Amino acid sequence: MVCTRDESLAEEISLLKFHGMSREAWKRFAATGTPNYDIMLPGFKYNMMDIQAAIGIHQLPRLDGFIERRTAIADFYNEALADVAELALPRYATYDQRHAWHLYTPLVRIEMLAIDRDQFMAELKKLNIGSGLHYKAIHHHAWYRENLPQVEGSLPNADYASDRILSLPLFPKMTDEDARDVVGAVKEVIVKHRK
Repeated sequence: MVCTRDESLAEEISLLKFHGMSREAWKRFAATGTPNYDIMLPGFKYNMMDIQAAIGIHQLPRLDGFIERRTAIADFYNEALADVAELALPRYATYDQRHAWHLYTPLVRIEMLAIDRDQFMAELKKLNIGSGLHYKAIHHHAWYRENLPQVEGSLPNADYASDRILSLPLFPKMTDEDARDVVGAVKEVIVKHRK
């Protein structure tokens, strides 16, 4: 969902969401409409399905509670993992904001461990802690490597983060005990594989 007060931006987004088709295209289904339409710019098929709208409209009143719970878990992670030198924890922005904590994405300082990030994730999995890879740098993906190649090392910050980032479990129904289990497993893997 995109919310904006900028009418020109709203119009462009509206075009992008459905193949770049002009709003006039919808008139083709009206009784007096014509089957012709025009594509104003290259777009996507991002129109919402009815089932998505039905679920979303009933989830919206719960959004503040979801964000509050996610924030509580993220704050717990930040406090419980603050003394773990092998992790670079996510930080709050320096300006006034409300973080949604869609993901909790520390960087694993692999230079301080005898394993890499993927092995770190595998070790967590052995301890029944799922983690995700959010996100690998885009220039590391096949299409971009083939079509928009970068000189190796030309994006050092993206490379650094891409090799180290992972996401720890974070969802509104997560219990405090679940969060403690995650922290315990992370610390166990680090202690076991510390250089």
